[in-house]
Amino acid sequence: MLSQVGLVAPIFEDSNMYEITCEGQGYLDGDLDAENRPEPSIQQLYNGSK
Repeated sequence: MLSQVGLVAPIFEDSNMYEITCEGQGYLDGDLDAENRPEPSIQQLYNGSK
């Protein structure tokens, strides 16, 4: 779900390993308000989409 809102991204295409994005680091640093991010879709999670 974090990848759906751009806070993490796969290291390689179709990888199970993720790295934090600039937006994700901004969130951890308190510089990004998660309220301003799109809501993740549980439907995409069940369908296996990213």
